[in-house]
Amino acid sequence: MAFYTQGQIFPLVPRILKSQDRVEMTPEKHEGELKVLIERLLIETPRREKGQANKIMFLSAPTSPETVVLSGPIKNDLVAESGKTIAYTQFQRYTSLERLRMAKKTSELKGD
Repeated sequence: MAFYTQGQIFPLVPRILKSQDRVEMTPEKHEGELKVLIERLLIETPRREKGQANKIMFLSAPTSPETVVLSGPIKNDLVAESGKTIAYTQFQRYTSLERLRMAKKTSELKGD
């Protein structure tokens, strides 16, 4: 899973270690690392509300050997016909890790 913001795909690509669909954001209903994560998310992300359901993914740490480090950020160079810069992705987009490793700019990923 790679992250795109501020006109670039960041060079750290963490591995998805665990994924859980529809997790109720109520810390008292969970234990361990999931409880700790929910408590933190409720404090740090005001758009999340206690009790709502969210998908939760645990990712490898930035320094983990499971995290892929690209040679550098992948700069967004996509433009509309009007000449205005357009985001590479606004929600989610899929591509292969191999393509991410080879790309220097987002136009090299277009067509995925």
